[in-house]
Amino acid sequence: MLNSNQNDRTGVLVSLSGCLTVVLGIILIFLPPVYSVTIISPVIINYEKDFSIFTIIAGLFLIRNGFSMKEHRRRSWTFNISLISVVTVLLSFNTFTVFIPILIGITFNAYVIFRLIRVRSIFKYPSTSLINIELAAAVITITFTLSYGVAGTLFLGRSFYPPILNLGQAIYFTGETVTTLGFGDILPLTLTARLFTISLAALGIASFFGAMVILISPIIQKRIGGLVEVLQRQQIRGLKNFTLVCGYSAYLSEYLNEVKKRGGIVLVMTKDQEDIEKFKHSDFLILNENPGDESALQEFDFTETRAIIIASEDDGNNLLIAASFYQLKDQENLRKKINILVKSPDLLKKFNIFQYRVMDISSIVGNYILSKEPEN
Repeated sequence: MLNSNQNDRTGVLVSLSGCLTVVLGIILIFLPPVYSVTIISPVIINYEKDFSIFTIIAGLFLIRNGFSMKEHRRRSWTFNISLISVVTVLLSFNTFTVFIPILIGITFNAYVIFRLIRVRSIFKYPSTSLINIELAAAVITITFTLSYGVAGTLFLGRSFYPPILNLGQAIYFTGETVTTLGFGDILPLTLTARLFTISLAALGIASFFGAMVILISPIIQKRIGGLVEVLQRQQIRGLKNFTLVCGYSAYLSEYLNEVKKRGGIVLVMTKDQEDIEKFKHSDFLILNENPGDESALQEFDFTETRAIIIASEDDGNNLLIAASFYQLKDQENLRKKINILVKSPDLLKKFNIFQYRVMDISSIVGNYILSKEPEN
């Protein structure tokens, strides 16, 4: 059976594929035309540098997306395998040159595609948006800055010394200007070229670096968040006689408050950001982990738990969580402690397979109403 550790390694491979793609894209920009499709259509030579720029952008997305694969989202898997496949096809146009780094890149990407296909069953959770508003704004800003710099440089090409007459030189000059490196090997000669260079440098400082911070900060936050989670886990390992809640439902609020009043410890394990925000300022402990992740459950010592409650709002998610518990050892102890809240009576038979205690909410509500009706 595949586990999430394999998926974590696949996420690292996707990020490494992105790094390799960025490096190869930069190399291809400064190489003479090498795409083998020019044999079929010489016109394609006008666009071969655009292909190289695309590989760089694709590589940046792959670097970032590799970190998000731990969430097991279906769309993340589809997007990454599609992007790697497209990049691999573009790189394969260079095989006639027998360019060793390109061949290495193609081989590595093929291996990553194979690994993604092999772990596809892990990516079973509903998809969320791959790009948030901040990320989209950052990408648009970077694209606009680079487009402005390259287009303006090519338009004023003969106003520089030495003249800038091709796309590679334009990208080089734009890069050294927006990053404020300013090597001085290309000089603006006219007033228009000098004003353009100043505006490009100002735009680079004001927007380009700000956009790059937006792109990189999620990766930094994930690393910091990972450290915080390690510290949280060390704390959790020392807990005794606590109630573990996997997922959260409003049906539990009164019970959990009563447990807290009696001095009990409640640990809520969820990836739902709304629930995390809800409990952030409460006395409950929050573990930002997917309760359906078998590897995360394996770190608990369930002999120290008072009770385990599976109570997500979604019965389907509860079924996945119960299946993850069912893969663990010491089932005799777990059957004494696990309670599952089920909304839909139609799913009761599926939950009974695990032999855990199941609470049919609809039956409980119905019995309560009947108990309050006056007798005839």
